[in-house]
Amino acid sequence: MVITNAEHLVGRFNSHLRAKCVLVANEAFYAGNKQHEATLKGLITDTTLPIEQKFVDPETDVNLLHLIVLSNNEWVVPASERERRFFMVDVSSDRIGDLKYFEAIINQLNNGGYEALLYHLLNEIDLTDFNPRSVPHTAALRSQMSESLTGIDRLWYECLFRGEIPGCVNEDGTVSLRSTALVDWAAKRNPREWSGLRVEHVGNLLGINPRLKNRGMGFEKEKVIDPTRGVRVNAWKVPNLDIARKTWTEKRFEQKWDDEGTEWSEATSDDYALRKKLF
Repeated sequence: MVITNAEHLVGRFNSHLRAKCVLVANEAFYAGNKQHEATLKGLITDTTLPIEQKFVDPETDVNLLHLIVLSNNEWVVPASERERRFFMVDVSSDRIGDLKYFEAIINQLNNGGYEALLYHLLNEIDLTDFNPRSVPHTAALRSQMSESLTGIDRLWYECLFRGEIPGCVNEDGTVSLRSTALVDWAAKRNPREWSGLRVEHVGNLLGINPRLKNRGMGFEKEKVIDPTRGVRVNAWKVPNLDIARKTWTEKRFEQKWDDEGTEWSEATSDDYALRKKLF
């Protein structure tokens, strides 16, 4: 079955999904809807499928679905850094408008191609050790991981991607970064998304998260002088940009950065006058 409406994929009334083996969702899903996200993940991994018709009590049926999602959007699926549900590929645009190329494919399919493909899949592909939960982390899937980031993770990813940080860059390339400086700068830069961030969130990301120890970057704190008050205060000792990016790869997912720089630059914004030490 091919659908083009999100209601037909994640809507309440879904009797049309009963006994379907393959479901193609063509531009029929919004990755930013949390309720849709939960339903979609259930469709992919649950062994049973709740079926509901209008004016009929819900019932449970076996889940036979194999889901294919097609989209031209930048953000297609909600993918976490340890994603195991989605295999993601980017389709090349090299053949756009090449009618002869696609006509040749159609002619081949209509003249024995379907049968040849079925024979190949049934007889020439060894699935002995195949594990559907071992999903390759393709470049396309990693792009979905970055699109799906929220909150403090999104903020830190932006800092790493741009190579900019609202802290004091030291001579050795490290950065002295106060949690309050990062929170204040983020709220000024993007109040809609980051105004709710707290110092606690920064600590869980840059240090050790007490609930999820392997998610914190593991950076240490140091004592620095606050030039405005002349007292020693706590700050995060952030390593140089190259090491900070490698730590992200270790703790989250691999990313191809736009540059190979190792040096941070002190971040500024038009609406926020950055003091030299950001203390």
